Amino acid sequence: MISGFLITWLLLIERTRAGKVSLGNFYVRRALRILPVYYAFLLALAALQAFTKYHLSKEGWIVSLTFSTNFFANSWTSGHLWSLAQEEQFYFIWPGIFAVFSVAGRWRALSIALTAPIVLAPFFRVLAYFGGSPFFQIAVGLSRCDSIAFGCAAAIIFYRHRERIEGFMASHQ
Repeated sequence: MISGFLITWLLLIERTRAGKVSLGNFYVRRALRILPVYYAFLLALAALQAFTKYHLSKEGWIVSLTFSTNFFANSWTSGHLWSLAQEEQFYFIWPGIFAVFSVAGRWRALSIALTAPIVLAPFFRVLAYFGGSPFFQIAVGLSRCDSIAFGCAAAIIFYRHRERIEGFMASHQ
C-alpha cells in the first residue's frame, strides 16, 4: 500500500510541475534505487552456491532474475522476493497507465484501472486458498495486488482533494 501511495504521489507531483510524466526518468530512478541492492543479494546467493552446499535450482535463478517469484514457488532463501517481484511488476505497469490517463485528464479511466485489482484480488485469494486450480500460482501472484492499488487510489484522492483535507485537519486540531 505504501509503495502504491508513494509512487503515485511522486507521479502526481511530477505531472503537476512538468505537465507530464517522464517514464524514462522514472525507470532510471527505480533501477538505481532497487537493482544495486537486489543484485548484491543475488551475488551473495551465487557465492553461497559456489562455496557452500547451498543450491538454488536453474528455475529458481530464472524466477529470481526475472522478478517473478510471486508467480512461481522458489527456495526459502529467495522466496521472500515475492514482494519485491510484485512491486517491480507494479512499477513496470502503473506509471505508463498513470501517464496516459492523467495527462489526458481521464481520472475516471484511471479509477477504473485501479478498481480492477481491488475487485479481483480477493477472488484470486480464494483461488489460492483452495489451491486445486490449474491457475493456482497465477492466483497466488495476483492475490496481493489490491493493497498497492488501494495506495495508488488513496494518493490520487488525497492529492485531488488535499486543500479540503488540509482544511478539515486544520479545523480539528
